[in-house]
This record gives sequence, structure tokens and C-alpha cells, in this order.
Amino acid sequence: MLIFGISMAAVMVLSLMSGYLFQLAQRIDLARQQRIASQPTALPTFAPPVQTSLISFEDEALQASGLFSMAIPAPPEWGAVESSYDGFSNRARLILRNEANVVEASAESPETPITSMEELETLYNEQTLGSSWRSYTDWRETQRVPTTIADKDVLQLDFELDFRGQTFIARQASWFDDERVYSVRVITPENANELLVFLLDELVSSFDVLDRFAGTPLDWSAYYDDQSGHIVRYPRDWQVTDAAAGFPASVEAANASMRVEAVEGESIADADAAEAYVAGLPGVADVLGVTEVTRDDLSGYQVAYTFDSVSGAAGSGAVVLLNGEDRLHLANLRATGLDANLNEAAEDAAVTNYSDILASFSTLSGVQYAEPSAGSTAPLQEQDNAQAQTQFSGGF
Repeated sequence: MLIFGISMAAVMVLSLMSGYLFQLAQRIDLARQQRIASQPTALPTFAPPVQTSLISFEDEALQASGLFSMAIPAPPEWGAVESSYDGFSNRARLILRNEANVVEASAESPETPITSMEELETLYNEQTLGSSWRSYTDWRETQRVPTTIADKDVLQLDFELDFRGQTFIARQASWFDDERVYSVRVITPENANELLVFLLDELVSSFDVLDRFAGTPLDWSAYYDDQSGHIVRYPRDWQVTDAAAGFPASVEAANASMRVEAVEGESIADADAAEAYVAGLPGVADVLGVTEVTRDDLSGYQVAYTFDSVSGAAGSGAVVLLNGEDRLHLANLRATGLDANLNEAAEDAAVTNYSDILASFSTLSGVQYAEPSAGSTAPLQEQDNAQAQTQFSGGF
């Protein structure tokens, strides 16, 4: 009994000591957590910026509207080259992003056309700028001054930005012509001022407006095939339904469709040959007329026609035939229920739209099509970069 009593007492003492030690351990851990929480979180430091002497501009990106292109600096490495369209401000954007830097180029058509540097300054008010910096925690304009970059008279604006607890700097150059306002904006970490200035100057110099599309709507999209070497613009409510690089592509709307392709080893010698070629296309009922056309250095023909389909639907169409160096570039547009000669001017808005689409068909190669995206202009998060590479790795 004595031994049993001593054993029970020992168990009770050990139990009390175990409880005390457990509570002591909890209090020590809580104190440690409170101490850690009271200390400021160390922010990651920015890596040294890329040396400007290492950067080349060999590749070129085409904004998805087809209206302008711009060089792609390398290094640094970027995520997917992106495009976006903001219908509220009628602005088409081209975006390059990585974890530290952002490049944004844009073309926009303000409600009131800009005709002077003073009007351009008024356009970039606090409301407009604040909207453009909505991806950032805070922003401050530090300077604005009219200047000249790459023979362009520009309005230059400088900014400081807060993002993820770190400070970035940005510089924007904006200019205008008779039709639109253009901008290039570069964002870098605060330790990369030399990189920022270098990139902005080079990118403004490389910014190329495709004059062939002057007068066409900014909000139109573009189908571009680098392998076949041609491009065509079309209204935003049309959809590319079938396309692959080097193969025929189909673009469709509610009552119209267009087939775009390149026929290797083919050419059209004259107007009679153009008429005969179109007359032999499936469904063509009657050729209405042939008109000579030129696109850049290429010559060709536009042939208007009427058609019948197997289903009994009828309408009007036209084919643009451009003689390339070793191939025939062809855009065939047809509209069901339309009774019009698409080679002739018309007051009907639909006919004008069809004519403008055909007029935009031209040759282009050597640029990288920037896929449409959500249009964020913040540095890439790690998961964003992975998603971008997965989504856009195949190109258009």
C-alpha cells in the first residue's frame, strides 16, 4: 500500500509538472509570435537592373488592332506580349510585363480631337491619370514637360508609384497627329532610372503607326498571319472561327463571312484573268466588275460578284487578289442578302463597312502578334507569369 501511494503521488506530481511545462511552452511560443509580428516585414530588394549596353531591339510586336507596332527590348525577358482595348476611353494598348518592369504603348481617339500641346496636357488630368494607375496602391506625378524624343514633340510625364510595399518609377511620352493620341510608358524599380530613360527613348523611336490603316476605326480587330504574310482588319463583332498559320482563315459575322488565304505559286496577270479566276470560285453567279488595286508595293485586283449557295441564300461579295513575290494573297468577303456592287461607293453603312474591310487587306510580315488579354499594367506576379506562358505560348 505504501509503495502504491508513493507511485500515485509521483504520477500526480509528474502530471502537474507536465501541465505546467505545456503552458510554459505555449507562453514562450506566443511571446515569440508577438515579437515577430511587432517587427517590420523585410521587403525583398530589387535585383540590379539590366545593363543598357546589353539590350537589343530585334523583335517587333503588333498590337491586336493592327494599328501600330513597337520593338521588344531584350533582355530583360518578358511574359506574353499582350494587347487590350478599353472601350470607355477608346484606347488600344500593347503591354510587356515581367516581375519588375512594365512597358505600355497605346493609341487612343479622344472624344475631342487633340490639336495642341496645351490640349494634350489637359487630357492628362488627375482623373485620367488616376484611372490609368488603378493597378497600383498609390501614385504621384513628379514632373511634366514638353520635350522632343526621336524627332517627336512629346509631353513627358514622370511618376512615383507604390506597389506591393515597394517604390517604382515611371516615365510617359505622349504625342498626337490629326487622328489619334499615342503614348509610350515605361515602369521600372526605383533603382533603375538609367534603364527607364534608355527604354523610353528607344521605344518611342521604334513606335510605328501603320499608315495604311489611317481613317479606319480604332476599335476594329486584326487577323494577321506571319507565315502567309498578310493582315486584314474587321469590326470587333466579327470572329475568327478557323485559323492556323500558313493556312486559310475564316472570319465571320451574323450575315457575312470572309476567307483569307495565300495560294502558293499563283498570280493574276490582268483584269481578264482576275475575272476568270473569281468566276470559277464556288457559288459565284455573276461577276459585276473588276478594279485595279495597289497595297504598298503590290498590285492586284478587286472583283465584285453575286453568289448563290446550296441552301438557296444569295448575296453579294468581292475578292481582293494581290500578287505577292511567290504567292497570290486572297481575301474573299461575301454578305448574305446583300444586293450591291462592292466595287462601287454606297451610302449604306454595311456596304461601306465591307468595302473598308477589303481595303485593309494587305501584306505584312516579321512582327509578333500581341494576343488580347485582361490588360493589367502592374508587374507580373509569379502565378501570373506562369499563367501567361501557358495561355499564350502557342502564339496566334
